[in-house]
Amino acid sequence: MKKSAFIILFYLIGLYSFGQNVIDTIAIQDFEPAPVAPVWNYNGVLADTISGYASATSCIPGTPLGINGSTAWHVAAVSGGNLITFDTIAVPVGYDSLYVSFHLAGLSLETSTGGPDDLDYVLVQYSIDSAAYVSRVRVRGAVNNNSFWPYDAAGQAIVPYLPTTESVFQPTNSGLQMTDGISYVQISFPGNISSLSVQITPRSSSLSDSWLIDNLVLTGAIWCSNTTDSITPVVCGSYTAPSGAIFTSSGLYYDTIPNVSGCDSIIAINLTIKPMPDTSVTQSGVMLTSNAVGALYQWLDCNNALAQISGETGISFIPADLFGSYAVEVDLNGCVDTSTCYVIDQTGVDEWRSDEKQLIKIVDFLGRETDFISNTPLIYIYSDGTRERVIKFEER
Repeated sequence: MKKSAFIILFYLIGLYSFGQNVIDTIAIQDFEPAPVAPVWNYNGVLADTISGYASATSCIPGTPLGINGSTAWHVAAVSGGNLITFDTIAVPVGYDSLYVSFHLAGLSLETSTGGPDDLDYVLVQYSIDSAAYVSRVRVRGAVNNNSFWPYDAAGQAIVPYLPTTESVFQPTNSGLQMTDGISYVQISFPGNISSLSVQITPRSSSLSDSWLIDNLVLTGAIWCSNTTDSITPVVCGSYTAPSGAIFTSSGLYYDTIPNVSGCDSIIAINLTIKPMPDTSVTQSGVMLTSNAVGALYQWLDCNNALAQISGETGISFIPADLFGSYAVEVDLNGCVDTSTCYVIDQTGVDEWRSDEKQLIKIVDFLGRETDFISNTPLIYIYSDGTRERVIKFEER
């Protein structure tokens, strides 16, 4: 079985010069015992198939007999020609161009100096929309005596389907023809035809004049019309682009995805990434304080499925019963994240409370540290971790 990458490398020769960049294989015949799909079936009997590499006694020792040494259609000593008709293919709509192509080698497998001459040829005919067959390409051996070449010779027979007259390609000189040997044949068609059939007739006058044909392919091509767009996402932390690329910093980026016609859609992404808030918490006795600055806060009860604790929206938090597990949800400019849970357990504080405790901090009911303010509810925090709610009234 041929490697698909190797096949594609060959049958796309010539297509790129036309600028298409969406190429589909509509049908292919690689002459393998188990041909690759989508199979281009044929009528007629192949004179021979052959695989492997040429022997040391051939005109090009060691050359591949099929692409990459795989199986190829082999014709030698068939003076009446080995006519094979490849099935009529219904062409799917939507293509701008169609291409029939195959690869060709001409050599002698019997002698070191043979190969096709002017009497030996490969004729390619086509029929579109069930019309009569048109003879369009004929590849001959050398004008002057025998010539030979492998699949990687440089010569190409590339023609459009019109005019409906035969074009002949052949080397002038005999011997090894790496420059003028015709190793690739291609006929292009418009995309608006409804069906296409091909006949190929290799003719060889003797056993020393071998034609090798491999990888007959019908391809459809679409002229691509790339599209452009721009977006200005504003996100938190990181951004996943339409193609799946991930960005973690603000900037101008370009992303490419297929558009509806299978061509490129190029997207300019003017990206703003806002930082995620700091979710670390400082624990001091029974008081938890968020380390995020300038944010919005909501304290949560970890023992109650992270339920919001009503009214606890300050930067600091002291639980009413001095017991439990708590977290804070921090909202910094619309970017929201939640801290881990922190455990507070001061339920036995009365048993070990010292009479020498000292006042270390006064905070208001929003958890903000403050000086004493008369006529205002405050919380006194002591050195032993206890707290006291205090309000002192003074007449004015």
